Amino acid sequence: MKTNFSKLELAWRVRNGGEGKTRRAYLDFIVNGQSLHDLLKPVDRIGCLGWLPPKAEQIIVEQLTTELLSELGNHRYSIYICPECGDIGCGAITVQIEKTEDGFVWKNLGYENDYDESISDFKRYEKIGPFHFRKSEYVNTIKKIKV
Repeated sequence: MKTNFSKLELAWRVRNGGEGKTRRAYLDFIVNGQSLHDLLKPVDRIGCLGWLPPKAEQIIVEQLTTELLSELGNHRYSIYICPECGDIGCGAITVQIEKTEDGFVWKNLGYENDYDESISDFKRYEKIGPFHFRKSEYVNTIKKIKV
């Protein structure tokens, strides 16, 4: 069976500041030309790439390419995070990332944190994905971040 691969790109966006909110430029995940941020409509969450300190950014790159396990430890990785601190404790949009022979699969998107299962919401995102990405294109896109 032939896999229909999705195309992953990154695009700069800005979260406006003011009234206690920090202005942030960040990288959004674009899948097949569609902003995942716009599709998911996360409540005040921004992409996990493009704005954190270099060491933190490097860890995220290694997590998204499954070289490192996530802080959740269950093959779920944060993709849209708190724009103030980036901490999973504030809640994040997460995705299960599966590494396959020919690529990576993003599936089972949801909202969660690392300490309170009662706030988790997977139902809201159940119709989004899965997304299959070609290995070389995916890794090149994620790793082109200058850290």
